Amino acid sequence: MAIVKMSITPSVLTWAREDAGYTIEDAAKKFPKIAKWESGESSPTYKQLKDISNEFSCSIAVFFFPEPPKVEPVKKSFRTLPDAEKKLIPAKIVKLLKKAQFFQYSIQELQGLANIQNKYSLANIKLTAHNIREVADNLRKFLKVSIHEQINLKNQQDAFKLWRNKIEQCGIYVFKQPFGNDDYSGFCLYDENNPLIYINNSNNDVRQTFTLFHEVAHLLLKTGGIDKTKQYHTQGLSNEHAEVICNRFAAEFLVPDEHFRKEYLNLEADDETISNIANVYHVSRYVVLRRYLDCGKITPEFYRKKSAEYEDSFKKVYEKDAKIFLTSYYSQVNYHSTSYLKLIFQSYYNHIIGENELSEYIPGITNINKFEERYLKSTAT
Repeated sequence: MAIVKMSITPSVLTWAREDAGYTIEDAAKKFPKIAKWESGESSPTYKQLKDISNEFSCSIAVFFFPEPPKVEPVKKSFRTLPDAEKKLIPAKIVKLLKKAQFFQYSIQELQGLANIQNKYSLANIKLTAHNIREVADNLRKFLKVSIHEQINLKNQQDAFKLWRNKIEQCGIYVFKQPFGNDDYSGFCLYDENNPLIYINNSNNDVRQTFTLFHEVAHLLLKTGGIDKTKQYHTQGLSNEHAEVICNRFAAEFLVPDEHFRKEYLNLEADDETISNIANVYHVSRYVVLRRYLDCGKITPEFYRKKSAEYEDSFKKVYEKDAKIFLTSYYSQVNYHSTSYLKLIFQSYYNHIIGENELSEYIPGITNINKFEERYLKSTAT
């Protein structure tokens, strides 16, 4: 049987290698024929292409693009993150960052093919350290979710679903999946037309909700951001620091200062009270703790102590193998942005892309028909 070679775009292979930080000499140690592949003299097999994809942390589908994605190196997206911290971002997270970049590029490509433009409705909002309460209040009004509607939600899961849906309606693409690294809760990639948020699904729903609005704050600061799970890592930073602003914004939005002061500030900040208030707002105990700190009800020392105690609660009570999640079509549909899936399937149904292209825009799906069936069920509910 003849060996099938893949008709990739050589310039995209060069881009992927360089973006991953490999010289041609280093890459040749693992892929001896890579120089010939990049020159177009030869092409890799599917297995070789899969190995390249894993080594360079990018989707297989990107190698079939007509030209290299016009995106900056992924770590440059985090302009407020010190270079020393950028170097410490683990490989698993870098791979997720590149996956997010692939989705962002795919969105731009599909919009161009369909001659449509995303309506990012928060582009004109400017967040600073001095207008957090005002911006949070205005955003709540824009989303049309009163504090009473939030409180009356059935549970934490419903709260996250509501907020995710509302943020997607603003033109922000919200993806999630298990990160395989508990130190990171989420990140966002800023773009003036197609901003994108990625959330660690291994955290519980209240943590995911906080991460969602932490990343929204980064987008309102017009920059990408990456969110570590340990909230006390921001201690000692200036109030002007982006991470501090984002934490304060998320806490203010989810538990408005005015409502909190009126209803709960006079209560003692003990564990039982903090837990009860967190359940009322459908947020984590950390958010309530942050409110007490901002109102001067507790000391910074008490805040640090309790933050460390509450850290473990950010993990879900139940643990499942990430591979089980990834093979479930229900989970896979849930992991993808609803706006993204709507865009690619509408392009497919309108004959803008074919079935092969459709599968390329959803990498990792082994049965596109089952995925489509699950997607259609989700839109009917």
